[in-house]
Amino acid sequence: MTEAATHCPALGCRIEVCEYENLPERHRGVRRTHGYSDNVLVNFHGQTTSFDFHPVSARGLWYLVDLTGEPTGIRLMLPARTRVVENEALEQLEAALELEAYKYLQRRGHHRLPYKEYLRARELGIELPEAKPTFQVGLLATCEAPEPVDMTMPESFPLERCYRFDPDYPGGTDTDEANVHLLAALGQFVEPFVPVNIRKDYDGYSWTKLPTIGKVSVTVGKTRHTAGVWSGTLTCVDELVITVATSDGREFSSPVCMAKAPPPEDASQWVDDHVLVTPAAQERLCASEIWYHFGGWYDEGDTYDTQLYDFERELDRFWADLLGPEERLRCSILDALQGISPAWQFVKVFAGGEVRIRFHDGSVKNILPAQSRR
Repeated sequence: MTEAATHCPALGCRIEVCEYENLPERHRGVRRTHGYSDNVLVNFHGQTTSFDFHPVSARGLWYLVDLTGEPTGIRLMLPARTRVVENEALEQLEAALELEAYKYLQRRGHHRLPYKEYLRARELGIELPEAKPTFQVGLLATCEAPEPVDMTMPESFPLERCYRFDPDYPGGTDTDEANVHLLAALGQFVEPFVPVNIRKDYDGYSWTKLPTIGKVSVTVGKTRHTAGVWSGTLTCVDELVITVATSDGREFSSPVCMAKAPPPEDASQWVDDHVLVTPAAQERLCASEIWYHFGGWYDEGDTYDTQLYDFERELDRFWADLLGPEERLRCSILDALQGISPAWQFVKVFAGGEVRIRFHDGSVKNILPAQSRR
């Protein structure tokens, strides 16, 4: 142990809190010899046992406990002597570990503790600095692909100029959060509009007191094409505008190429996963960014790549049908001709099955049906 260790004579031990990189070398392999998550290492005069205890939510803290030889109520469970007896002394040890955890964070000078733990430290007589601002830029996220349309915060943009989404705003809908994210990611503004997501358990810190987003509205232009796609409905319209009002009296509004459809006045007509796009979405968005709003990949089906491929095919058909009833046929014919080499000038297909290809160099190739070649 180092000089930073605290002597606890009532427990007959010394306690030191550290992070993994500062663990003594002999303890680096503890996860192979003890429980994987055990982070409290108790040295009984050369024999080390461990247990799992996290008095604070700060990640990566380890607790070293060395018995000093003084009288102690800390006991090892017989006969194996690999576990600490659950008695009053263990409860006192855990209380001491909590206190030392907060003292360690105080010395370190920074943390990301939820606000209730910040208050708990104060109850124990330890004044901590406020947690480092911890937030996610944008309102949509997932731990698995596909990812939503990405949005970034301008470099050096201050958090106090950002906005929090208010899920309890009167008259709000379940689609508002997605549309706020899409407005920020796809819209164009004179001044940046940056919504951020801050976990509720940070509420109380000064940096969480941001203006909030209230009313969210979507202006929808004339419908050009609609079809069932994947798990819901995809509709192309000639114009989409998302507008949000904020608690500081401002309004942010911009045309966008994709939005979630607002619920209809007749709730019985509601369709899950109804996505609106403009023709610009075909060039501006990749298929997976649209797929995200249809639920994306589900792990009880085919592989991710297979499902994405199927969605891309459905989306291609949608865009082709948007351009006209014969566009899908034209596209499928061109797809079939992609493998022709060298470069061709035109291809003629006759009713009898004959195919005639004229290449750019002027040569011609005739392909007859198989039965005609016998």
